[in-house]
Amino acid sequence: MRSTGNGSRRRRILVVDDEPAFAELMADFFSGLPGSPSVTVAGNGLAALDAVHREMPDVVLLDLKMPVMNGLDVMKRMHEVDPTLPILVISGTDSRMANQAFRAGAFGYVPKPTNLRYVEHLVEEAVARRRT
Repeated sequence: MRSTGNGSRRRRILVVDDEPAFAELMADFFSGLPGSPSVTVAGNGLAALDAVHREMPDVVLLDLKMPVMNGLDVMKRMHEVDPTLPILVISGTDSRMANQAFRAGAFGYVPKPTNLRYVEHLVEEAVARRRT
């Protein structure tokens, strides 16, 4: 567990996306924020599940269309590990998939391309709700 020095634990964000450029954009954005959250990137569902066990993130940013295992299956498996884990879906999928994501327990859905400040706001909201 990493600390910020003031006794509080650093926020942990897991970014799951098979598009390296998008995953890197998200990781760079969040790593540059005040308080510099810890950001882990996983390029597929299996790597994401491993990261959930290893890193115990506060929030997950998850793509739906990925090889190896689709995002809906990943989300279900993550919630088996931690039912309270907020998962924010960021994907270029259609509204039908977004509805399926909400039914599977997604905290929120943001279409690609996305507004990074809006994603930041949703991450803060998800972490705050989880702590209450």
